Amino acid sequence: MSIAEDMGWDREAFATCMVRPDVHQRVLDDLEYGRATQLSSTPTVFINGRKVTYWRNTDFIRAVVQEELSRL
Repeated sequence: MSIAEDMGWDREAFATCMVRPDVHQRVLDDLEYGRATQLSSTPTVFINGRKVTYWRNTDFIRAVVQEELSRL
């Protein structure tokens, strides 16, 4: 519960979410997606299904978006 407190979240609402089966499954699904796509850090950016690595600023992200749009 210290996570909820540290983030300033409602502790009771957080505890309720933690025991919901659908929330638990969502976390498991996200973990599996991370493993399948070889995520090693966050944030990780995907654009049009393409994993964008070594990005440092929004200009780079914008360029990748434009490149992907040109492929449509």
